[in-house]
Amino acid sequence: MCSVKGEGPWQDDDPPDDLNNTFILVETCSPAAYLQRVQEVRERLTERCEDTEKYLRWNVPSTVLERVRSAIGQSTLITTNEKSTMARFEAQCREAMTPGGDNPYRPTMNDLEAYWDLVELQVKNIDSLFDQVHLLVKREAV
Repeated sequence: MCSVKGEGPWQDDDPPDDLNNTFILVETCSPAAYLQRVQEVRERLTERCEDTEKYLRWNVPSTVLERVRSAIGQSTLITTNEKSTMARFEAQCREAMTPGGDNPYRPTMNDLEAYWDLVELQVKNIDSLFDQVHLLVKREAV
């Protein structure tokens, strides 16, 4: 699988591996690698939802419950809604993988990389909501 921005062992500004100024080549991303990454993110967010749903049964203030519902709702939307950014990104990846064809608007890897940045931004925001929920619940439990 490709090394998606910010992940993997190498960074763009890694120093040369020897004095001859040779650099380690990083595998380029592919639509299939992005699809695999989307599946991993979807599974992780689904697990976070399941883990967070337990708080709905706890005796916590309504403001905390609102945050719980918001985190679960946003995660569910991005992972299951066919019109979500994630679903549209998957469609773009599949379109890019379709061999041949005469579609002049077929997504390029640059298109996919830019689109992935949008998906990743939304996922980071949802992760932040889950983190906030866990902190709020932890404060209430103390």
